Amino acid sequence: MKYSGFKVTEQERWEYARMLKNVIDGDRALIYVDESSFNAWRRINKTWAPKYNVINLPQQDSRGHGLTVYGAIGTCLKKAVFTLGESTNPEGYCAFLREVRKQFIGRADEEIYVVADGHKAHSGRLGSAYMIENNFIYLQTPGYTPQFNS
Repeated sequence: MKYSGFKVTEQERWEYARMLKNVIDGDRALIYVDESSFNAWRRINKTWAPKYNVINLPQQDSRGHGLTVYGAIGTCLKKAVFTLGESTNPEGYCAFLREVRKQFIGRADEEIYVVADGHKAHSGRLGSAYMIENNFIYLQTPGYTPQFNS
């Protein structure tokens, strides 16, 4: 389901709720997916030392690297799935979905409904193509609806 933009209508919220209810009532494989990114930038603001005892700490010129944690939960999984990536991108998302499929307790060709936000890693060309090829059904949550992201 694609949405009309940043402002999601009440009708779109209800349509999504009905669609999600049909998946749940149909006893279909359903997982919730999200990711969070962290920056590993080294920046020293304060140290625990007396003011008269200046500590010179060497710092690298590089800002460090980022880290993304992908996660999935669902009763159709053997256990919760977590993977690490260097950034939130389609390649990392597809690698994460491969791990999700390994932890799936159903048939290898069974559809898995994926509740996820509208990040480009999920909804872009590469992520969408991978999900279609591997029987993942993407249920994009409407924007600004945290009640569906739980």
